[in-house]
Order: sequence, then structure tokens, then C-alpha cells
Amino acid sequence: MIKENSKIMLHIKMLLQYKLYLIPALVVIILIIVGSKSTPTSAHAETAYLGVGSTAPNFTPTPTDVTLTPSPTVGVGSTAPTLTPTITITFTPSPTVGVGSTAPTSTPIPSPTPTPDTEAPAVIITSPPNGSIVLRRSTVVIVADAHDNVGVTFVQFLVNNVLTCTDTTAPYQCSWVVPNRKGLYTLTARAFDKAGNVGQDVIQVTAK
Repeated sequence: MIKENSKIMLHIKMLLQYKLYLIPALVVIILIIVGSKSTPTSAHAETAYLGVGSTAPNFTPTPTDVTLTPSPTVGVGSTAPTLTPTITITFTPSPTVGVGSTAPTSTPIPSPTPTPDTEAPAVIITSPPNGSIVLRRSTVVIVADAHDNVGVTFVQFLVNNVLTCTDTTAPYQCSWVVPNRKGLYTLTARAFDKAGNVGQDVIQVTAK
């Protein structure tokens, strides 16, 4: 700055020596001097003067605190990222019984209640035929056929409601000695099962 002022003053002296009364030129020179002294210091208000052969000043930008988070993008020809699912497998250990440990208590399953047997056995006298004639003092074999849904335990034979025979195996039969009295006789066969159910069959014969 001092060298520039010296050059200007040298020009003024030369003008005065040659007696050039160029007042307007002096005014311009003074304005240039005043303008050069009042150079702005702010970077925003500074006016750069570039002459022939001069170099433009370099400005260094001030970095700011900016954080950029890149987002994943898929461009043309690129491959999309592969997502791997996470699978969690949980194993439940089975209870074990070691030395000194107590085995788990199991709850007993109640057995179903059996259905009671209410069905009576079926029985029929097959011999002698109903309404037949038998001879007095003869032996007549009374035969009965009996069956049950569970099983027949025994069969009773009655003559005029008097127990005469009991048979536990099939074929169920009874040997009856006909009395010496003429008349009508009632023959009954009763079949029993394990539940105590009773089935019976009744016929009549005539003794002569």
C-alpha cells in the first residue's frame, strides 16, 4: 500500500513540473487513493478487482456439521440385497428321573362304568309239545332251549310250580316221572343269567 501511494505522489509531482493544470485528473487520482484506503474487510462485502495478468483469490469454504445417511438403492443392472429370515427353534426337554429324584405323579384314568345287564334270558320248552298227552307212571324228558346276551347260568324245571330239576349246561333237560293221577299238568322252564334276570316258558300236558 505504501509503494502504491509513493507512485501516485510521484505522478502528481511530474504533473506539477510540466505545469499541466488538469484538475479533473487530480480529482480522479484523489478518489482512487481514498478508495484504496477504505478497502472492506468482510468477505461478503469485498469487491475483487482483477487486472491484466492477476490471479483470482482462492476461497476455502467452511465445512458444516452435516451427517448424511445413505439409503440403500437398487440401480439398473444391480442385484437387490437378499434377506435371510431368522428362525428360532425352542426345544422342551422331557422330564427325566435321576438318582434321588421323585418320579412325576400320574393321574389315573377312571375306568368306564359298565352298563348294567337288564335283559332276561330267552327260553323255550321244545319237548314235550304243548298240549300233548303223557302216560301215567311214565318218564318224560323235558327239554328246554335257553340263551342270553351275557350267558345263561342255569335252568330250572317246575311241574305245577314245584321245582323238579336244575340243569347248568346245555342242552338243558329234566327227567319227570308222570304221577298215576289223570289230569292236566303245567310244566315251566326258568332260565337265569349272572345278573339275576329270569326268563321262562310254560306249557301244559295231559296225563292219561
